[in-house]
Amino acid sequence: MDWLKRKVALEALNWIEDGMTVGLGSGSTAELFLHNLKDKNIQGVASSKKTEKLARSLGIPLVETGKIDVTVDGTDVVDNSLTLIKGGGGSLVREKLVAYHADIYIVIGTKEKWKKTLHDETVPVEVLPFLHEGTKELLLSAGSYCSLRLDTNGYPFISDNGNFIYDCTNVKEVRAFHEKAVRLPGVVNTGVFLNLADVVLIGEDTGVRTERRNKL
Repeated sequence: MDWLKRKVALEALNWIEDGMTVGLGSGSTAELFLHNLKDKNIQGVASSKKTEKLARSLGIPLVETGKIDVTVDGTDVVDNSLTLIKGGGGSLVREKLVAYHADIYIVIGTKEKWKKTLHDETVPVEVLPFLHEGTKELLLSAGSYCSLRLDTNGYPFISDNGNFIYDCTNVKEVRAFHEKAVRLPGVVNTGVFLNLADVVLIGEDTGVRTERRNKL
């Protein structure tokens, strides 16, 4: 599967031009993109501390800006409406910000990430630590069983923003759950990315398939 990741990461480079400000996503496929991006004359906006560390090691200059030309990011899963679920690595809020502020948001992944529809999915939800168990009860009322994500030492996983993450399982109506969850007190955001992806590049055995929201 690594060769498919490399193929789609290289395809994404065709969208990058010298002088651009590029949003740098997270995940294994996005990391391959970064390794190939190092020879471009660009500046980057990192979507996570891990991505920031990798970019600096590759000599990619970093900025914090509200103007991003193109963001290239990975995904946990994507469907034919170009709705994504992200947050397996815990960077969902920053990833969503870097996606939102991009003129073009490109998602890269391999064939196993593609689904016709999203159903019975796990949706990460970033919440404030304060009274988080009460927030969990509210998430239950929104329609899903949710468990607190733990780190390798058995302590609550801490996001780059200093928050906790609840993984909400077997979510049948992903859009409806997101719309309920983001209105709950204590919830920062969910890993559901609605109406954000402009282009999805899917690495397949026969090549890279391009799915577009609009004609770009």
